[in-house]
This record gives sequence, C-alpha cells and structure tokens, in this order.
Amino acid sequence: MSEPLSVSTMSDLAIHNAIVELRAEQQRRAIELCDPDALIELGFQDGFKADGLPRDPWLQGGVLICPGARIDKSASSHDCGFVRIDDAWVWESESKIVDVVRNIAQRRVQMRSVTLIATHDGMNVDMIYAAAKSGAHRMKSARAFLITDGQLQLQSTRTPAPVFKER
Repeated sequence: MSEPLSVSTMSDLAIHNAIVELRAEQQRRAIELCDPDALIELGFQDGFKADGLPRDPWLQGGVLICPGARIDKSASSHDCGFVRIDDAWVWESESKIVDVVRNIAQRRVQMRSVTLIATHDGMNVDMIYAAAKSGAHRMKSARAFLITDGQLQLQSTRTPAPVFKER
C-alpha cells in the first residue's frame, strides 16, 4: 500500500501542474452545472442600473455574471463600464463561457453585454467605469474584487483624484 501524496513532498512543477488541473476541473464543473441561456437573461434583467451602466458582477453557482455597457453621449464621447478578469477584458478571458452583446436604440444609443466566466479561487475581478471623449478613455472609478473560498470579495475601491487647473 502506497503512502498518500503530501504537498510538502511535491516538486514545484508538480504543484503547478496540479493547480492547473484543479482549476480546469473547477471550470468544467461550473460550466456543466450552469444554464448559460438563463444566466445571460438574468444578467440582462438584473445587471444594469437606472442610468444604463452595469452593476457589479456577481456569482451564481460558481459562474461570474459580468454585465457591461457603453452609452453614447455624442458621436465622439461615451460612458462605459466593463469587467476585467485578471489582466484581460471579460470578452478576451480564457475563462469566458459565453459573451452576448445587445444594442438598444433609445434616446442615446446603448450597447449592453453580459459575459459568463467560469471562476476559480484567486481570480482577480475589476469593475471599471470610464468616460471617453475624442477616443481617449479616462477612468472614473474602479472596484477590485477577489474570488476567495468561492465568494466574490470586495478588496478596494478607487476614484481618481480630481485634476485642478491653475488660474
């Protein structure tokens, strides 16, 4: 009978490979257990504030629901809010399950999206709000989250310092 494997006796490469394999299994289970169509509709139903900008992302059964939006103010300016996962936008994330974009023609053109992300502990999630004018984006605020023990936990909130012009 062999001894049970102890993490303390594993090589760094074996630990790395085990983490990669465990994350892949965690993502596979999240995808298997979710109903993507229902979660997308839930995201479009509950994921936006009255002004049209997205609410914070939230977890539903191991899947992160990430609303995003762009609201045109004019032909050259807009307000937007989107989620970054680790160092990629949600629509570029390797953990993306599905990304759905809908355009809404109202008084101001709005683009809304809902992206589903298979999560794992240690995943960094940032909700970033910005304003764009003449193609240049300026961050208005950001909320940083970390997934720990299967929970989305707020880590910090940032708002850029106001810029004052000299007289």
